[in-house]
Amino acid sequence: MYKLFIALLISCMGLTSSFAKTAADISVESFLKYRDIQSAHLSPTGKYLAVIADTEEEAKVYIFTTANMKPFTAPFEWRSSRFSGQTEIGRLVWVNDERFIASLVINKGQFDTPFHTGEYFASNADGSKKKDISLLKNSLGGHSRPFRIIDTLDKDKKHILIQDSSTGAYPTAYKLNVYSGKRRKVTRSPAHYSRMYSDSEGDIRLTVGVTNDDVQESFYRLEEGGDWHKLDQHSNKSAGMEPIGFTLDGKGIYTWLPASDTGPEGLYEYDLASKHSTLIAEQPFEATALIYGSGKYRATPIGYRQDAGYPSTTFFDNSRGEAQRFASLQGLLPDNDLIIEYSRDGYFAVIHALNDINSGDFYLFDIQTNKIKPLFSSRPWLDKNLMSEVTPIKFTARDGLEIHGYLTLPKGKTKNLPLVLSIHGGPYGVRDYWKFSSRNQFLASRGYGVLQVNYRGSGGYGHSFQYDAYRQMGAEMQDDITDATLWAIAQGYADKDRICIFGASYGGYAALMGVVKEPELYQCAIPYAGVYDIELHKYSDIPKSRYGKNFLNEAWGYNDDKFLIERSPINHLEKLKAALFIVHGGEDVRVPIEQYDALTERLDELNYPYESMVEPKEGHGFAKYENNVKLFKRLEVFLDKHIGPSSRQ
Repeated sequence: MYKLFIALLISCMGLTSSFAKTAADISVESFLKYRDIQSAHLSPTGKYLAVIADTEEEAKVYIFTTANMKPFTAPFEWRSSRFSGQTEIGRLVWVNDERFIASLVINKGQFDTPFHTGEYFASNADGSKKKDISLLKNSLGGHSRPFRIIDTLDKDKKHILIQDSSTGAYPTAYKLNVYSGKRRKVTRSPAHYSRMYSDSEGDIRLTVGVTNDDVQESFYRLEEGGDWHKLDQHSNKSAGMEPIGFTLDGKGIYTWLPASDTGPEGLYEYDLASKHSTLIAEQPFEATALIYGSGKYRATPIGYRQDAGYPSTTFFDNSRGEAQRFASLQGLLPDNDLIIEYSRDGYFAVIHALNDINSGDFYLFDIQTNKIKPLFSSRPWLDKNLMSEVTPIKFTARDGLEIHGYLTLPKGKTKNLPLVLSIHGGPYGVRDYWKFSSRNQFLASRGYGVLQVNYRGSGGYGHSFQYDAYRQMGAEMQDDITDATLWAIAQGYADKDRICIFGASYGGYAALMGVVKEPELYQCAIPYAGVYDIELHKYSDIPKSRYGKNFLNEAWGYNDDKFLIERSPINHLEKLKAALFIVHGGEDVRVPIEQYDALTERLDELNYPYESMVEPKEGHGFAKYENNVKLFKRLEVFLDKHIGPSSRQ
């Protein structure tokens, strides 16, 4: 129970348990070991700090007093009483300065959305008045996120606002008592499968949802209890209004708007009474997150973040205290991506500083004294001086479109390297970022370059970049990956005879499609939890909803037999020349094991050799530490054999 306390104390003292002299000396186990710290959250006055730990089985929360950073009580530990699997904290919030509430989720797979159990745990900081709150009355849960916290209600010390989406298409908002667990209905959303938003007074006045027919709809009302009015309606594929929250006075909302005759694409302030929009910031690249203020502005957007290459933050008003403090902190902690969470009173902040070679250090910032104090490191056993830098790259695809990505090179090596293409899943709206990656650092430590590609369809590069890529798997989306590979060769980074393509989920599809479409380009492929026969999506959890079926028809050509045949890599295996290592989880519900079975059965018919790894109790990507260790060790041997030093013997 107390092992993490020792680790946290070591982390606080700035010690490291790593004795590696070079990156190659670092073990697989060290790269994959769970972080000591996942996140940290200040109580309203900054008196306490709740620290969420990364563990394999149960969820753990530690409470520290910020005055001396000593543990205030024994750690809190939870495991779901209703579902098996790796229990984690979904979200933790402080309701008042003595009491917090946390939601529980189950991690079914590394690449899967956490399974929301509907279970909450509330407690005082000293461990008194503990309360288990189970909101889910049936077996429904999972990817739909049946419950979410809307508002912590700053003026109410006993209640929070929650949204219940477990009972049908139209969610209901409740006021939940965090001491008794009782709840009272507040309102019902008029929008399908929607997310409700409250204003600065805690009144729910905005809701944004999507219908079964893939139409986004939003509604607002001028006051609590008033009539709902339709704000906007458009298909997800077409551009339209994207509301994100209220202005401080509640008279307007912030919304993304597409380019039109009245203005460019960007962030706007929309007055609900006059229906007038005012441009706040034009967007050369799509914002990937909003920045919120402190004190009374903590629910009000004051800026935004973009991730075209390196992360950047823009404030609407650079004279604001938060903007000036951010600039100051960037000077104190250079070359870091800063995530800042303020206490409710605005007097303290906890800072998570992370970058490409460090998964994160935590600091406590006293705003009144302007002093910053180091707290924890999430992976103190890894020497960041041995990690490889990640560099944003861009190139022009064959049709002239600019494509972005990230390149990780082994320390001290830049040319003629064995290269691993690491292809992200999704594919739509998902993307790679400039950040620390255990897998990429492991590969770089073994001498491989790693190239990540935000191919068309990825998020963060504008509406058309994402949605114009519908039905482009195996075509333009795959060409972007091919063009990225050719770019790396032309730049001299990659040895053209030592290239492997790795990907999970959609990335698994792209890995296999890459080696059947470009058999001379890659020496090996590692398809992981991939879709190999699009028609077999019928076994997935996606088509179980009408929305999912419509998405598959529109994006994946599920209703076009000719498309399914042409774009499924399983139908082109006769073109294969590359070595294969195929990985899957037996309990994967997003991409079921039938995909693996179909692929290996066809390879056996062709007498084509392959290596494989199936873990029967794993889901969409391996979640268990020991299975990931086994996988990485297999990867190391496979890559060495086909593009590493052993491939040259």
